[in-house]
Amino acid sequence: MKAKSARIPRAFIDDILNRVDIVEVIDSRVQLKKKGANYGACCPFHNENTPSFSVSQTKQFYYCFGCGVSGNAISFLMEYDKMTFVEAVKALADKIGVQIPQEHMPEQRQVGLNVYEVLDKAKTFYTQQLAKPAHQMARDYMTTRGISDACKERYAIGYAPPGWDNLLKHTGDSPQTKKALLEAGLVIRKDTGSMYDRFRDRLMFPIRDRRGRTLGFGGRVFGDGEPKYLNSPETTAFQKGRELYGLYEALQAARHPELFYVVEGYMDVVALADAGIDNAVATLGTATSAEHIHSLFRYASHIVFCFDGDRAGREAAWRALKVTLPLMNDGREATIMFMPEGDDPDTYVKQHSQAGFEALRNESPSLIEWLFERLLDKINTNSLEGVAKFINQALPLLGKLPAGVLADLAFERLAKLTRTNVAELKSRLSHLRRIGEGASQDEPKAPPVRRPKVASTRRTPMQLLVSLILQFPEFAAELPNDILYASDSDVRGLALLQTLVLMIREQRLANTGAVLECWRDKPEAKMLTKLALIDYNLDKDSLLNEFKGAVGKVEHELLGEAIERLMTKAALEQLTDAEKVELNQLLMQQQRLA
Repeated sequence: MKAKSARIPRAFIDDILNRVDIVEVIDSRVQLKKKGANYGACCPFHNENTPSFSVSQTKQFYYCFGCGVSGNAISFLMEYDKMTFVEAVKALADKIGVQIPQEHMPEQRQVGLNVYEVLDKAKTFYTQQLAKPAHQMARDYMTTRGISDACKERYAIGYAPPGWDNLLKHTGDSPQTKKALLEAGLVIRKDTGSMYDRFRDRLMFPIRDRRGRTLGFGGRVFGDGEPKYLNSPETTAFQKGRELYGLYEALQAARHPELFYVVEGYMDVVALADAGIDNAVATLGTATSAEHIHSLFRYASHIVFCFDGDRAGREAAWRALKVTLPLMNDGREATIMFMPEGDDPDTYVKQHSQAGFEALRNESPSLIEWLFERLLDKINTNSLEGVAKFINQALPLLGKLPAGVLADLAFERLAKLTRTNVAELKSRLSHLRRIGEGASQDEPKAPPVRRPKVASTRRTPMQLLVSLILQFPEFAAELPNDILYASDSDVRGLALLQTLVLMIREQRLANTGAVLECWRDKPEAKMLTKLALIDYNLDKDSLLNEFKGAVGKVEHELLGEAIERLMTKAALEQLTDAEKVELNQLLMQQQRLA
Protein backbone atom coordinates (compact mmCIF):
# COMPACT_ATOMS: atom_id res chain seq x y z
CA MET A 1 0.00 0.00 0.00
CA LYS A 2 1.39 3.42 -0.96
CA ALA A 3 2.26 5.92 1.72
CA LYS A 4 0.06 8.96 2.06
CA SER A 5 1.10 12.61 2.07
CA ALA A 6 -1.02 15.57 3.06
CA ARG A 7 -2.38 18.36 0.92
CA ILE A 8 -4.47 21.42 1.77
CA PRO A 9 -8.19 21.04 0.98
CA ARG A 10 -9.49 23.38 -1.72
CA ALA A 11 -12.39 24.51 0.49
CA PHE A 12 -9.94 25.72 3.14
CA ILE A 13 -7.96 27.74 0.57
CA ASP A 14 -11.19 29.35 -0.65
CA ASP A 15 -12.19 30.17 2.92
CA ILE A 16 -8.79 31.76 3.63
CA LEU A 17 -9.08 34.01 0.57
CA ASN A 18 -12.59 35.01 1.59
CA ARG A 19 -11.43 35.97 5.10
CA VAL A 20 -8.09 37.73 4.67
CA ASP A 21 -7.84 41.31 3.43
CA ILE A 22 -5.34 41.61 0.56
CA VAL A 23 -4.88 45.32 1.29
CA GLU A 24 -3.60 44.52 4.80
CA VAL A 25 -1.33 41.78 3.46
CA ILE A 26 0.26 43.98 0.79
CA ASP A 27 0.32 47.22 2.80
CA SER A 28 2.41 45.52 5.49
CA ARG A 29 5.11 45.06 2.84
CA VAL A 30 4.51 47.80 0.25
CA GLN A 31 3.05 51.13 1.29
CA LEU A 32 -0.31 51.59 -0.42
CA LYS A 33 -2.20 54.83 -1.01
CA LYS A 34 -5.94 55.12 -1.55
CA LYS A 35 -6.69 55.92 -5.19
CA GLY A 36 -10.40 56.13 -5.82
CA ALA A 37 -12.04 52.79 -5.15
CA ASN A 38 -8.71 50.97 -5.11
CA TYR A 39 -5.23 51.29 -3.59
CA GLY A 40 -2.04 52.02 -5.52
CA ALA A 41 1.74 52.00 -5.28
CA CYS A 42 4.84 51.73 -7.42
CA CYS A 43 5.05 48.12 -8.47
CA PRO A 44 7.22 46.02 -6.14
CA PHE A 45 8.02 43.64 -8.99
CA HIS A 46 9.63 46.03 -11.48
CA ASN A 47 11.31 49.44 -11.40
CA GLU A 48 9.06 52.39 -12.17
CA ASN A 49 8.62 56.04 -11.29
CA THR A 50 4.88 56.32 -11.94
CA PRO A 51 2.68 54.07 -9.76
CA SER A 52 0.90 51.45 -11.86
CA PHE A 53 0.32 48.77 -9.20
CA SER A 54 -3.35 48.58 -8.24
CA VAL A 55 -4.98 46.62 -5.41
CA SER A 56 -8.74 46.11 -5.25
CA GLN A 57 -10.15 45.53 -1.78
CA THR A 58 -13.50 44.59 -3.28
CA LYS A 59 -12.06 42.03 -5.67
CA GLN A 60 -9.24 40.96 -3.31
CA PHE A 61 -6.95 41.11 -6.32
CA TYR A 62 -3.89 43.06 -7.48
CA TYR A 63 -2.64 43.96 -10.94
CA CYS A 64 0.26 45.98 -12.35
CA PHE A 65 -0.62 47.90 -15.49
CA GLY A 66 3.09 48.25 -16.21
CA CYS A 67 4.47 44.71 -16.08
CA GLY A 68 1.22 42.71 -16.02
CA VAL A 69 1.83 40.82 -12.76
CA SER A 70 -1.42 39.92 -11.00
CA GLY A 71 -2.92 37.68 -8.37
CA ASN A 72 -4.47 37.32 -4.93
CA ALA A 73 -3.02 37.32 -1.41
CA ILE A 74 -1.45 33.88 -1.91
CA SER A 75 0.16 34.93 -5.19
CA PHE A 76 1.57 38.09 -3.59
CA LEU A 77 3.28 36.21 -0.77
CA MET A 78 4.69 33.71 -3.25
CA GLU A 79 6.09 36.51 -5.45
CA TYR A 80 7.14 39.06 -2.84
CA ASP A 81 8.27 36.89 0.08
CA LYS A 82 9.39 34.03 -2.18
CA MET A 83 7.17 31.55 -0.36
CA THR A 84 5.99 28.27 -1.76
CA PHE A 85 2.24 27.86 -2.26
CA VAL A 86 1.88 25.88 0.97
CA GLU A 87 3.99 28.39 2.92
CA ALA A 88 1.84 31.27 1.65
CA VAL A 89 -1.40 29.55 2.66
CA LYS A 90 0.07 28.76 6.11
CA ALA A 91 1.17 32.40 6.57
CA LEU A 92 -2.35 33.62 5.80
CA ALA A 93 -3.86 30.96 8.03
CA ASP A 94 -1.59 32.07 10.87
CA LYS A 95 -2.63 35.67 10.25
CA ILE A 96 -6.29 34.90 10.94
CA GLY A 97 -5.53 32.31 13.61
CA VAL A 98 -6.68 29.07 12.04
CA GLN A 99 -5.07 25.67 11.61
CA ILE A 100 -4.65 24.07 8.21
CA PRO A 101 -6.70 20.88 7.88
CA GLN A 102 -5.23 18.22 5.63
CA GLU A 103 -6.51 15.59 3.27
CA HIS A 104 -4.40 12.72 2.07
CA MET A 105 -3.19 11.68 -1.33
CA PRO A 106 -0.69 9.08 -2.55
CA GLU A 107 2.85 10.22 -1.81
CA GLN A 108 5.11 10.93 -4.77
CA ARG A 109 8.65 9.66 -4.53
CA GLN A 110 11.30 12.37 -4.15
CA VAL A 111 13.70 12.12 -7.08
CA GLY A 112 15.97 15.08 -6.36
CA LEU A 113 16.37 18.44 -4.63
CA ASN A 114 14.54 21.68 -5.41
CA VAL A 115 16.16 25.12 -5.69
CA TYR A 116 15.90 26.08 -2.00
CA GLU A 117 17.10 22.65 -0.91
CA VAL A 118 20.24 22.79 -3.05
CA LEU A 119 20.96 26.32 -1.82
CA ASP A 120 20.69 25.18 1.78
CA LYS A 121 22.79 22.10 1.08
CA ALA A 122 25.42 24.32 -0.59
CA LYS A 123 25.52 26.58 2.48
CA THR A 124 26.15 23.57 4.72
CA PHE A 125 28.79 22.24 2.32
CA TYR A 126 30.69 25.54 2.28
CA THR A 127 30.65 25.93 6.08
CA GLN A 128 31.93 22.36 6.46
CA GLN A 129 34.72 23.02 3.97
CA LEU A 130 35.92 26.07 5.91
CA ALA A 131 36.42 23.90 8.99
CA LYS A 132 38.60 21.33 7.22
CA PRO A 133 42.35 21.30 8.05
CA ALA A 134 43.20 21.47 4.35
CA HIS A 135 41.71 24.95 4.13
CA GLN A 136 43.72 26.69 6.83
CA MET A 137 44.59 29.53 4.41
CA ALA A 138 40.95 30.59 4.27
CA ARG A 139 40.70 30.64 8.06
CA ASP A 140 43.97 32.56 8.32
CA TYR A 141 42.62 35.19 5.94
CA MET A 142 39.52 35.60 8.08
CA THR A 143 41.73 36.04 11.13
CA THR A 144 43.78 38.77 9.39
CA ARG A 145 40.51 40.55 8.51
CA GLY A 146 39.41 40.38 12.15
CA ILE A 147 36.39 38.13 11.57
CA SER A 148 35.60 36.39 14.85
CA ASP A 149 34.36 32.83 15.20
CA ALA A 150 31.09 34.22 16.54
CA CYS A 151 30.51 36.26 13.37
CA LYS A 152 31.62 33.38 11.19
CA GLU A 153 28.89 31.26 12.78
CA ARG A 154 26.27 34.00 12.88
CA TYR A 155 26.60 34.77 9.18
CA ALA A 156 27.26 31.11 8.21
CA ILE A 157 30.43 32.11 6.36
CA GLY A 158 31.98 29.22 4.45
CA TYR A 159 34.54 28.34 1.83
CA ALA A 160 34.22 27.04 -1.74
CA PRO A 161 37.32 24.90 -2.32
CA PRO A 162 39.36 24.90 -5.54
CA GLY A 163 38.18 22.48 -8.19
CA TRP A 164 35.49 22.32 -10.82
CA ASP A 165 32.92 19.90 -9.44
CA ASN A 166 33.16 19.73 -5.63
CA LEU A 167 29.60 20.98 -5.06
CA LEU A 168 28.27 18.95 -7.97
CA LYS A 169 29.66 15.75 -6.48
CA HIS A 170 28.41 16.65 -3.00
CA THR A 171 24.78 17.33 -3.95
CA GLY A 172 24.22 14.27 -6.11
CA ASP A 173 23.75 13.69 -9.79
CA SER A 174 19.99 13.17 -10.25
CA PRO A 175 18.57 15.15 -13.20
CA GLN A 176 16.24 17.09 -10.87
CA THR A 177 19.08 18.10 -8.55
CA LYS A 178 21.28 19.19 -11.46
CA LYS A 179 18.39 21.24 -12.81
CA ALA A 180 17.92 22.85 -9.37
CA LEU A 181 21.66 23.63 -9.12
CA LEU A 182 21.49 25.35 -12.50
CA GLU A 183 18.34 27.29 -11.58
CA ALA A 184 19.97 28.36 -8.29
CA GLY A 185 23.00 29.73 -10.14
CA LEU A 186 25.38 27.39 -8.30
CA VAL A 187 26.68 25.71 -11.45
CA ILE A 188 27.32 26.82 -15.03
CA ARG A 189 26.52 24.75 -18.09
CA LYS A 190 29.14 24.47 -20.83
CA ASP A 191 28.29 24.47 -24.54
CA THR A 192 28.95 20.74 -24.46
CA GLY A 193 26.17 20.28 -21.89
CA SER A 194 28.41 19.40 -18.91
CA MET A 195 28.35 21.55 -15.76
CA TYR A 196 30.91 22.99 -13.35
CA ASP A 197 30.79 24.84 -10.01
CA ARG A 198 30.36 28.61 -10.24
CA PHE A 199 32.19 29.36 -6.98
CA ARG A 200 35.76 28.11 -6.51
CA ASP A 201 38.45 29.06 -3.99
CA ARG A 202 36.39 31.84 -2.37
CA LEU A 203 35.04 32.77 1.03
CA MET A 204 31.29 32.29 0.79
CA PHE A 205 28.69 34.62 2.30
CA PRO A 206 25.14 33.18 2.20
CA ILE A 207 22.47 35.71 1.27
CA ARG A 208 19.35 34.93 3.27
CA ASP A 209 15.81 36.24 3.14
CA ARG A 210 13.89 37.49 6.16
CA ARG A 211 12.85 33.93 6.99
CA GLY A 212 16.42 32.64 6.94
CA ARG A 213 16.25 30.76 3.66
CA THR A 214 19.40 30.87 1.55
CA LEU A 215 18.71 32.65 -1.75
CA GLY A 216 22.21 32.96 -3.17
CA PHE A 217 25.83 33.65 -2.29
CA GLY A 218 28.52 36.26 -2.42
CA GLY A 219 32.00 34.85 -2.96
CA ARG A 220 35.18 36.80 -2.13
CA VAL A 221 38.69 35.88 -3.23
CA PHE A 222 41.41 36.15 -0.60
CA GLY A 223 44.29 36.10 -3.04
CA ASP A 224 44.94 37.89 -6.31
CA GLY A 225 42.03 36.41 -8.28
CA GLU A 226 39.44 38.34 -10.22
CA PRO A 227 36.73 39.37 -9.83
CA LYS A 228 37.25 40.32 -6.21
CA TYR A 229 33.56 39.74 -5.45
CA LEU A 230 31.34 37.28 -7.32
CA ASN A 231 27.61 37.23 -6.59
CA SER A 232 25.03 34.63 -7.51
CA PRO A 233 23.21 35.57 -10.72
CA GLU A 234 19.57 36.64 -10.69
CA THR A 235 17.37 33.55 -10.30
CA THR A 236 13.79 32.69 -9.44
CA ALA A 237 14.88 32.72 -5.79
CA PHE A 238 17.25 35.70 -5.83
CA GLN A 239 16.74 39.24 -7.12
CA LYS A 240 19.45 41.72 -6.16
CA GLY A 241 17.12 44.70 -6.21
CA ARG A 242 14.95 43.14 -3.51
CA GLU A 243 17.35 41.45 -1.10
CA LEU A 244 19.77 42.89 1.44
CA TYR A 245 22.74 41.01 2.86
CA GLY A 246 22.57 40.84 6.64
CA LEU A 247 18.87 41.73 7.03
CA TYR A 248 18.00 38.29 8.38
CA GLU A 249 20.83 38.44 10.91
CA ALA A 250 19.94 42.01 11.93
CA LEU A 251 16.34 41.02 12.58
CA GLN A 252 17.50 38.07 14.65
CA ALA A 253 19.33 40.53 16.91
CA ALA A 254 16.34 42.92 17.15
CA ARG A 255 13.01 42.59 15.37
CA HIS A 256 12.57 46.37 15.34
CA PRO A 257 15.99 48.02 15.63
CA GLU A 258 16.30 51.73 16.24
CA LEU A 259 17.91 52.16 12.82
CA PHE A 260 19.64 50.37 9.97
CA TYR A 261 23.05 51.13 8.48
CA VAL A 262 23.12 50.53 4.72
CA VAL A 263 26.67 49.75 3.56
CA GLU A 264 28.15 48.49 0.30
CA GLY A 265 29.88 45.18 1.09
CA TYR A 266 29.66 41.93 2.99
CA MET A 267 32.88 42.62 4.87
CA ASP A 268 31.48 45.96 6.07
CA VAL A 269 28.42 44.21 7.55
CA VAL A 270 30.52 41.54 9.27
CA ALA A 271 33.09 44.05 10.58
CA LEU A 272 30.37 46.26 12.08
CA ALA A 273 28.77 43.22 13.70
CA ASP A 274 32.14 42.25 15.22
CA ALA A 275 32.33 45.77 16.65
CA GLY A 276 28.92 45.42 18.28
CA ILE A 277 26.82 47.07 15.57
CA ASP A 278 24.27 44.38 14.72
CA ASN A 279 22.00 46.41 12.48
CA ALA A 280 23.99 46.80 9.25
CA VAL A 281 22.87 45.53 5.85
CA ALA A 282 24.47 45.67 2.42
CA THR A 283 23.15 46.07 -1.09
CA LEU A 284 24.23 43.27 -3.39
CA GLY A 285 26.34 44.88 -6.07
CA THR A 286 23.48 47.10 -7.16
CA ALA A 287 22.17 50.57 -6.36
CA THR A 288 19.81 51.06 -3.44
CA SER A 289 16.28 50.39 -4.70
CA ALA A 290 12.84 51.49 -3.54
CA GLU A 291 12.20 47.88 -2.51
CA HIS A 292 15.27 47.96 -0.28
CA ILE A 293 13.97 51.10 1.41
CA HIS A 294 10.45 49.67 1.77
CA SER A 295 11.88 46.57 3.44
CA LEU A 296 13.94 48.53 5.94
CA PHE A 297 11.22 51.02 6.86
CA ARG A 298 8.98 48.07 7.73
CA TYR A 299 11.19 47.39 10.74
CA ALA A 300 12.86 50.70 11.64
CA SER A 301 12.02 54.38 11.25
CA HIS A 302 15.61 55.52 10.61
CA ILE A 303 18.00 54.53 7.80
CA VAL A 304 21.65 55.60 7.73
CA PHE A 305 23.36 55.33 4.33
CA CYS A 306 27.11 54.75 4.71
CA PHE A 307 29.15 55.63 1.63
CA ASP A 308 32.82 56.13 0.83
CA GLY A 309 33.69 59.81 0.65
CA ASP A 310 34.99 59.67 -2.91
CA ARG A 311 33.17 60.71 -6.09
CA ALA A 312 31.66 57.27 -6.62
CA GLY A 313 30.34 57.27 -3.07
CA ARG A 314 28.71 60.67 -3.49
CA GLU A 315 27.09 59.64 -6.75
CA ALA A 316 25.75 56.51 -5.06
CA ALA A 317 24.41 58.70 -2.24
CA TRP A 318 22.64 60.95 -4.74
CA ARG A 319 20.96 57.94 -6.36
CA ALA A 320 19.88 56.68 -2.93
CA LEU A 321 18.50 60.12 -2.07
CA LYS A 322 16.27 60.20 -5.16
CA VAL A 323 14.95 56.71 -4.44
CA THR A 324 14.29 57.48 -0.77
CA LEU A 325 12.60 60.90 -1.00
CA PRO A 326 9.18 59.55 -2.11
CA LEU A 327 9.16 57.17 0.87
CA MET A 328 9.91 59.79 3.54
CA ASN A 329 6.59 59.84 5.33
CA ASP A 330 6.37 61.78 8.58
CA GLY A 331 8.04 59.85 11.37
CA ARG A 332 10.74 58.43 9.11
CA GLU A 333 14.33 59.60 9.12
CA ALA A 334 17.28 59.11 6.78
CA THR A 335 20.92 60.14 7.23
CA ILE A 336 23.77 60.38 4.71
CA MET A 337 27.04 59.30 6.32
CA PHE A 338 30.36 59.53 4.46
CA MET A 339 33.54 57.76 5.51
CA PRO A 340 36.75 59.85 5.63
CA GLU A 341 38.94 59.58 2.56
CA GLY A 342 40.70 56.23 2.36
CA ASP A 343 38.30 54.53 4.77
CA ASP A 344 35.28 52.29 4.43
CA PRO A 345 33.01 51.12 7.30
CA ASP A 346 35.20 48.03 7.80
CA THR A 347 38.45 49.95 8.31
CA TYR A 348 36.87 52.89 10.15
CA VAL A 349 35.12 50.84 12.82
CA LYS A 350 38.30 48.82 13.42
CA GLN A 351 40.24 52.05 14.07
CA HIS A 352 37.59 54.01 15.97
CA SER A 353 35.38 51.33 17.59
CA GLN A 354 31.61 51.32 17.84
CA ALA A 355 31.58 54.60 19.75
CA GLY A 356 33.63 56.39 17.09
CA PHE A 357 31.48 55.04 14.30
CA GLU A 358 28.28 56.17 16.02
CA ALA A 359 29.82 59.57 16.76
CA LEU A 360 30.47 60.03 13.03
CA ARG A 361 26.84 59.13 12.36
CA ASN A 362 25.65 61.75 14.85
CA GLU A 363 27.65 64.40 12.98
CA SER A 364 26.25 63.40 9.59
CA PRO A 365 23.51 65.39 7.82
CA SER A 366 19.95 64.27 7.29
CA LEU A 367 18.78 63.38 3.80
CA ILE A 368 17.17 66.79 3.22
CA GLU A 369 20.09 68.70 4.71
CA TRP A 370 22.54 66.89 2.47
CA LEU A 371 20.32 67.56 -0.55
CA PHE A 372 20.71 71.30 0.05
CA GLU A 373 24.44 70.93 0.81
CA ARG A 374 25.02 69.07 -2.45
CA LEU A 375 23.18 71.67 -4.54
CA LEU A 376 24.91 74.57 -2.78
CA ASP A 377 28.28 72.97 -3.55
CA LYS A 378 27.39 72.92 -7.25
CA ILE A 379 25.52 76.21 -7.63
CA ASN A 380 26.58 79.76 -6.76
CA THR A 381 23.50 81.42 -5.24
CA ASN A 382 25.08 84.87 -5.00
CA SER A 383 23.49 85.77 -8.33
CA LEU A 384 19.86 85.88 -9.40
CA GLU A 385 20.64 83.33 -12.11
CA GLY A 386 22.18 81.03 -9.50
CA VAL A 387 19.15 81.31 -7.23
CA ALA A 388 16.84 80.47 -10.14
CA LYS A 389 18.98 77.45 -11.04
CA PHE A 390 19.03 76.32 -7.42
CA ILE A 391 15.24 76.55 -7.14
CA ASN A 392 14.66 74.73 -10.44
CA GLN A 393 16.92 71.85 -9.37
CA ALA A 394 15.65 71.59 -5.79
CA LEU A 395 11.91 71.81 -6.49
CA PRO A 396 11.49 68.59 -8.49
CA LEU A 397 13.34 66.71 -5.75
CA LEU A 398 11.32 68.21 -2.90
CA GLY A 399 8.21 67.51 -4.98
CA LYS A 400 8.93 63.79 -4.50
CA LEU A 401 8.30 64.07 -0.74
CA PRO A 402 4.92 62.81 0.50
CA ALA A 403 2.65 65.56 1.81
CA GLY A 404 3.24 66.16 5.50
CA VAL A 405 5.23 68.05 8.10
CA LEU A 406 8.61 67.02 6.65
CA ALA A 407 7.66 68.29 3.20
CA ASP A 408 6.40 71.57 4.68
CA LEU A 409 9.64 72.08 6.61
CA ALA A 410 11.72 71.29 3.52
CA PHE A 411 9.88 73.93 1.49
CA GLU A 412 10.29 76.44 4.32
CA ARG A 413 14.03 75.74 4.35
CA LEU A 414 14.25 76.22 0.59
CA ALA A 415 12.30 79.47 0.85
CA LYS A 416 14.74 80.76 3.48
CA LEU A 417 17.81 79.74 1.43
CA THR A 418 16.49 81.47 -1.69
CA ARG A 419 14.81 84.46 0.00
CA THR A 420 11.42 83.56 -1.48
CA ASN A 421 8.22 82.25 0.11
CA VAL A 422 6.61 78.82 0.22
CA ALA A 423 3.57 79.83 -1.81
CA GLU A 424 5.77 81.05 -4.68
CA LEU A 425 7.81 77.83 -4.58
CA LYS A 426 4.76 75.58 -4.66
CA SER A 427 3.29 77.60 -7.50
CA ARG A 428 6.56 77.18 -9.40
CA LEU A 429 6.54 73.42 -8.72
CA SER A 430 3.00 73.15 -10.11
CA HIS A 431 4.15 75.02 -13.19
CA LEU A 432 7.12 72.71 -13.66
CA ARG A 433 4.88 69.69 -13.38
CA ARG A 434 2.41 71.09 -15.88
CA ILE A 435 5.06 71.67 -18.53
CA GLY A 436 6.67 68.31 -17.92
CA GLU A 437 9.90 69.52 -16.30
CA GLY A 438 9.21 67.95 -12.93
CA ALA A 439 11.59 65.02 -13.55
CA SER A 440 15.32 65.60 -13.40
CA GLN A 441 17.15 65.41 -16.71
CA ASP A 442 18.89 62.14 -15.87
CA GLU A 443 15.61 60.36 -15.17
CA PRO A 444 13.65 59.27 -18.27
CA LYS A 445 9.96 59.92 -18.09
CA ALA A 446 7.86 56.86 -17.44
CA PRO A 447 5.89 55.62 -20.44
CA PRO A 448 2.13 56.14 -20.28
CA VAL A 449 0.35 53.42 -18.34
CA ARG A 450 -1.46 51.04 -20.65
CA ARG A 451 -4.61 49.68 -19.11
CA PRO A 452 -6.28 46.59 -20.55
CA LYS A 453 -9.40 47.41 -22.51
CA VAL A 454 -11.75 45.27 -24.50
CA ALA A 455 -13.62 47.27 -27.12
CA SER A 456 -17.37 47.05 -26.63
CA THR A 457 -17.82 46.17 -30.30
CA ARG A 458 -15.61 43.11 -29.85
CA ARG A 459 -16.87 41.96 -26.45
CA THR A 460 -19.29 39.09 -26.88
CA PRO A 461 -22.23 38.57 -24.49
CA MET A 462 -20.43 35.48 -23.19
CA GLN A 463 -17.27 37.49 -22.46
CA LEU A 464 -19.38 40.08 -20.66
CA LEU A 465 -21.06 37.43 -18.49
CA VAL A 466 -17.77 35.80 -17.54
CA SER A 467 -16.10 39.16 -16.89
CA LEU A 468 -18.88 40.45 -14.64
CA ILE A 469 -19.15 37.18 -12.70
CA LEU A 470 -15.40 37.27 -12.07
CA GLN A 471 -15.67 40.82 -10.74
CA PHE A 472 -18.94 40.24 -8.86
CA PRO A 473 -19.21 36.55 -7.90
CA GLU A 474 -22.66 37.23 -6.45
CA PHE A 475 -23.91 37.69 -10.03
CA ALA A 476 -23.52 33.91 -10.43
CA ALA A 477 -26.82 33.53 -8.59
CA GLU A 478 -28.52 35.50 -11.39
CA LEU A 479 -27.65 33.07 -14.19
CA PRO A 480 -30.82 31.19 -15.29
CA ASN A 481 -30.87 27.41 -15.25
CA ASP A 482 -31.60 27.21 -18.98
CA ILE A 483 -28.08 28.58 -19.54
CA LEU A 484 -26.42 26.87 -16.58
CA TYR A 485 -27.59 23.40 -17.56
CA ALA A 486 -27.72 23.75 -21.33
CA SER A 487 -26.08 20.78 -23.03
CA ASP A 488 -25.14 19.72 -26.57
CA SER A 489 -24.37 23.34 -27.39
CA ASP A 490 -21.66 24.77 -29.60
CA VAL A 491 -21.97 28.30 -28.19
CA ARG A 492 -18.40 29.44 -27.59
CA GLY A 493 -17.48 29.87 -23.93
CA LEU A 494 -20.62 28.23 -22.55
CA ALA A 495 -18.78 25.34 -20.89
CA LEU A 496 -16.39 27.77 -19.19
CA LEU A 497 -19.27 29.93 -17.98
CA GLN A 498 -21.09 26.91 -16.57
CA THR A 499 -17.97 25.64 -14.80
CA LEU A 500 -17.30 29.09 -13.37
CA VAL A 501 -20.83 29.56 -12.02
CA LEU A 502 -21.08 26.07 -10.52
CA MET A 503 -17.69 26.53 -8.87
CA ILE A 504 -18.73 29.84 -7.29
CA ARG A 505 -22.05 28.44 -6.07
CA GLU A 506 -20.66 25.19 -4.70
CA GLN A 507 -17.59 26.69 -3.04
CA ARG A 508 -19.28 29.95 -2.02
CA LEU A 509 -16.49 32.06 -3.46
CA ALA A 510 -16.91 35.69 -2.50
CA ASN A 511 -14.29 37.69 -4.38
CA THR A 512 -12.24 37.81 -7.57
CA GLY A 513 -9.04 36.64 -5.91
CA ALA A 514 -10.70 33.52 -4.55
CA VAL A 515 -12.30 32.71 -7.90
CA LEU A 516 -9.08 33.10 -9.89
CA GLU A 517 -7.20 30.96 -7.36
CA CYS A 518 -9.25 27.99 -8.58
CA TRP A 519 -7.75 28.50 -12.05
CA ARG A 520 -4.11 28.76 -10.92
CA ASP A 521 -1.77 27.06 -13.43
CA LYS A 522 -4.65 26.27 -15.80
CA PRO A 523 -4.65 27.30 -19.48
CA GLU A 524 -7.63 29.62 -18.98
CA ALA A 525 -5.98 31.62 -16.16
CA LYS A 526 -4.44 34.35 -18.33
CA MET A 527 -7.62 34.98 -20.29
CA LEU A 528 -9.75 35.05 -17.12
CA THR A 529 -7.37 37.53 -15.50
CA LYS A 530 -7.79 39.91 -18.44
CA LEU A 531 -11.58 39.65 -18.22
CA ALA A 532 -11.44 40.29 -14.47
CA LEU A 533 -9.56 43.56 -15.08
CA ILE A 534 -11.94 45.24 -17.50
CA ASP A 535 -13.03 48.61 -16.12
CA TYR A 536 -16.64 49.34 -17.13
CA ASN A 537 -16.90 52.73 -15.38
CA LEU A 538 -20.46 51.92 -14.28
CA ASP A 539 -22.04 51.43 -10.86
CA LYS A 540 -23.02 47.97 -9.70
CA ASP A 541 -26.74 48.35 -10.44
CA SER A 542 -25.97 49.44 -14.00
CA LEU A 543 -23.61 46.49 -14.43
CA LEU A 544 -26.31 44.11 -13.18
CA ASN A 545 -28.57 45.46 -15.92
CA GLU A 546 -25.77 44.90 -18.44
CA PHE A 547 -25.45 41.37 -17.08
CA LYS A 548 -29.15 40.66 -17.53
CA GLY A 549 -29.02 42.05 -21.05
CA ALA A 550 -26.15 39.70 -21.89
CA VAL A 551 -28.11 36.80 -20.34
CA GLY A 552 -30.96 37.55 -22.75
CA LYS A 553 -28.60 37.53 -25.74
CA VAL A 554 -27.05 34.20 -24.73
CA GLU A 555 -30.51 32.70 -24.18
CA HIS A 556 -31.52 33.90 -27.65
CA GLU A 557 -28.38 32.34 -29.13
CA LEU A 558 -29.05 29.02 -27.39
CA LEU A 559 -32.67 29.13 -28.54
CA GLY A 560 -31.67 29.69 -32.15
CA GLU A 561 -29.14 26.87 -31.91
CA ALA A 562 -31.79 24.45 -30.56
CA ILE A 563 -34.27 25.42 -33.31
CA GLU A 564 -31.65 24.98 -36.02
CA ARG A 565 -30.71 21.57 -34.67
CA LEU A 566 -34.32 20.31 -34.73
CA MET A 567 -35.07 21.83 -38.15
CA THR A 568 -31.94 20.25 -39.61
CA LYS A 569 -33.07 16.89 -38.26
CA ALA A 570 -36.57 17.42 -39.68
CA ALA A 571 -35.08 17.94 -43.13
CA LEU A 572 -33.29 14.61 -42.92
CA GLU A 573 -35.73 12.39 -41.05
CA GLN A 574 -39.10 12.28 -39.33
CA LEU A 575 -39.26 14.05 -35.95
CA THR A 576 -40.83 12.27 -33.03
CA ASP A 577 -44.05 13.66 -31.59
CA ALA A 578 -42.12 14.99 -28.59
CA GLU A 579 -39.59 16.71 -30.87
CA LYS A 580 -42.40 18.29 -32.89
CA VAL A 581 -43.91 19.73 -29.69
CA GLU A 582 -40.49 20.97 -28.56
CA LEU A 583 -39.81 22.65 -31.92
CA ASN A 584 -43.21 24.35 -31.87
CA GLN A 585 -42.62 25.67 -28.35
CA LEU A 586 -39.18 26.94 -29.28
CA LEU A 587 -40.50 28.78 -32.33
CA MET A 588 -43.24 30.42 -30.27
CA GLN A 589 -40.65 31.46 -27.65
CA GLN A 590 -38.43 32.90 -30.39
CA GLN A 591 -41.35 34.89 -31.76
CA ARG A 592 -42.07 36.34 -28.29
CA LEU A 593 -38.44 37.40 -27.90
CA ALA A 594 -38.22 38.97 -31.35
